[in-house]
Amino acid sequence: MAKKKTKIKEQINVGKSIYSASIISPNKSVKISEQTGYDMLIGWNFHIMDNSGRFKCSLADLQKYQKELSGLEKYTVRQVLDKEHNHPLPCSKISETAKNRLQALNFDFETLFQLNLGTPVRLWGVFNQNIFQILWLDPGHKVYKA
Repeated sequence: MAKKKTKIKEQINVGKSIYSASIISPNKSVKISEQTGYDMLIGWNFHIMDNSGRFKCSLADLQKYQKELSGLEKYTVRQVLDKEHNHPLPCSKISETAKNRLQALNFDFETLFQLNLGTPVRLWGVFNQNIFQILWLDPGHKVYKA
């Protein structure tokens, strides 16, 4: 049985965790760091990692980028996102292949984040507080439709 899609706005209304660092609950006035973990050190999570499809990612694949990933762990989310080529991207701007894969995975994200692991390699995922939930490894920078 497929999982029911949950939109970000629904997650806010029922108080579940938020998968996009750009969303702040309209019901509560909080500092951005309290809502998103921007001022906390970045960490990693692998539970949504897509190990099939065009942008598949595995721990073996990530091992090639261990130096880059461990280097980022000394920075806060804000500092990481201030680095060149690290930023959120609305899912409306990703490639059709990537959109189709999100749909096949039953993910209904409004925004994905890309982290630069060295030109042209990008790591794609979402933030839950300061934890970057890794979704895809994109060695050819093909997720974003230029």
